[in-house]
Amino acid sequence: MGLIRRYDPRNDSQLHFYDQLIPGCTLLGYVKADHWAIALPFSQDRFAPALIDKNEFPREVLLEAVFRFVEEKLSASN
Repeated sequence: MGLIRRYDPRNDSQLHFYDQLIPGCTLLGYVKADHWAIALPFSQDRFAPALIDKNEFPREVLLEAVFRFVEEKLSASN
């Protein structure tokens, strides 16, 4: 556990929680997953499953939710 998280559990051990969002932005939600699982397609690699487990993440579902949110916001602004 990072030192910064000891001061407040909302800190992600890299940034204070209040510095994690851009002012004026919209928080879509929180993803309970390892950041590598979201960023890299471990399930498509033939060597990774032997070394890395519990990293299955439905990135397609996450991206679809983001695109739907953006689509709804754009259509509501017209």
